[in-house]
Amino acid sequence: MRRRIHIAVTLLPLLVGAIVQTGCDCGCPVPIKQAREARLVVPEISPVEAWRQLQANDDVFLVDVRLKEEYDRASIPGSVLIPRETIEFAIFKNTLFPEINRGRVPRKDQTIFLYCRTGGRSLLAGKTLRDLGFSNVRSIRGGILQWQREGLPTNRQAGPSPDQAARNKDRTERSP
Repeated sequence: MRRRIHIAVTLLPLLVGAIVQTGCDCGCPVPIKQAREARLVVPEISPVEAWRQLQANDDVFLVDVRLKEEYDRASIPGSVLIPRETIEFAIFKNTLFPEINRGRVPRKDQTIFLYCRTGGRSLLAGKTLRDLGFSNVRSIRGGILQWQREGLPTNRQAGPSPDQAARNKDRTERSP
């Protein structure tokens, strides 16, 4: 009986952590409560529908909210890079990554599509933009991974991050 109690007490913090947060594949935690709240105010769009609208309308502003290392591995053609951590500041005067963004910023009434790796960070960034007064913000459901599963074009392939590749290599080397 004592052993069961010890196991339960040991595992309880891990279980609570898993319930409170869901992680992006990049390892950053996306709080479930905030993601649910964001989903209420930020509509999601399928990758195929986003692609259709990007092809039909050159006034859609496409933003990758991942980190630079992730963008370098794969990005959707025509996107600007504004990491979620900086979006409140960079969305108005985009001086980040001039070789990529070329100073482009959206109008408050412009349609904005956001994406990340799997969709969590783009929902949170979308809520931030809505709070800042941007009226037509959408998150691409499933992020760039779903975009690629749908066979849509990217500038590169979104493989594992360097950390994930190292973990995978370690697992392979340890297995008999």
